[in-house]
Amino acid sequence: MLEVRDIVRKNCSSAEVYEEGVKAFSPATYVSRIKAEELYFRIGTHDLLIPSSEGRALMGALRNKVFKTDIKCYLGASHGTSIYLASRDLREKNKV
Repeated sequence: MLEVRDIVRKNCSSAEVYEEGVKAFSPATYVSRIKAEELYFRIGTHDLLIPSSEGRALMGALRNKVFKTDIKCYLGASHGTSIYLASRDLREKNKV
């Protein structure tokens, strides 16, 4: 199965065209379709799976929505560390 980057790379003539193509697949593009009253969102700045630039773009787009958001960025955290810290924060928030 081809990944998004492979599809875009296959159809691009330059790095600039590639970057523009990847932006079309960004989750920030779809924020307007979210139907939620509250959203819990966590990212890590050293996430190798999801680039922090994408996470920050999504974070900015989510902050502009009218629903309640609980957003946090963990400095220096990887993907796995972010998941651990997010679960810890959620347990503390819900007093579990």
